[in-house]
Amino acid sequence: MRLFIAIPLPDSTKQALENLKNPIDSIRWQPSHQFHITLKFLGETTEQQLQRLQAQLQSVNQSTFNLTVQGLGTFPKKGKPRVIWAGVEKSTALEQLQQNVEGISVGVGFEKETRSFTPHITLGKVKKAVTQEVELFLSSCSDWGSEEFFVDRFALYASHISSSGARHEVIKSYFLNE
Repeated sequence: MRLFIAIPLPDSTKQALENLKNPIDSIRWQPSHQFHITLKFLGETTEQQLQRLQAQLQSVNQSTFNLTVQGLGTFPKKGKPRVIWAGVEKSTALEQLQQNVEGISVGVGFEKETRSFTPHITLGKVKKAVTQEVELFLSSCSDWGSEEFFVDRFALYASHISSSGARHEVIKSYFLNE
């Protein structure tokens, strides 16, 4: 089972992100129901790891918080872009939640993430060389931002891969303290 841990987005934020999409041939847009903020990608997971992980995630003791989606960018930042993303404004609470999830995951036996945490929402994948149209799209939306939204949970997801792309399924939601 291929798993990851993420913050689901409210419908209003998903809709605002959906409204950004332009019909650009070189971008394969993600469906809005897939939008989320990844806290930890786990990859292939055994049933035993899953059970231990679920028990440990119950122990996260953190208060609810607010987030804002702000600006667009690409990965990698230099060279040929492969992913177009919407950024998330800096948040101490978000970083704390991510560190808690990372610590629990490593404690259960998953590898420690070596890259720094860059909170984002994947909007689309670039299929071929970046065209002027893609660059114009990014520059026209660079100052875009969402309204602030309330984060009261994170979730453990399964990612099902097929020829038509990935489908994400919530296995279990974990609520933060009010």
